Formats: sequence, C-alpha cells, structure tokens
Amino acid sequence: IRHFHTQILRVKDREHYPMILLANKVDIVHLRQVFEDEGKALASQLKVSSLD
Repeated sequence: IRHFHTQILRVKDREHYPMILLANKVDIVHLRQVFEDEGKALASQLKVSSLD
C-alpha cells in the first residue's frame, strides 16, 4: 500500500492527493489479515481517509 501511495503521488506530481484506504471482508472477522487499528494507523501515517 505504501508503494502504491508513493506511486500515485509521484504520477500526480503532488505532495498530497485525496485517497481512501478501504477495508473489505469486515464481515468475515476470522479471515481478516489486517486489524482495524492497523489500518487506521497506516491511514494516519499516509494522511489519507480510512473506511472499514
């Protein structure tokens, strides 16, 4: 995700660009690979919005 974020910013030639980090499969908790707090922390670091 960090790599994609960096690529988007580079292609758009901007320091910031509106993006959303979106979780899926939230209804199948036992199959989750990323916990909600990890996703929110990454979104915060990348300065993007997040939705679960």
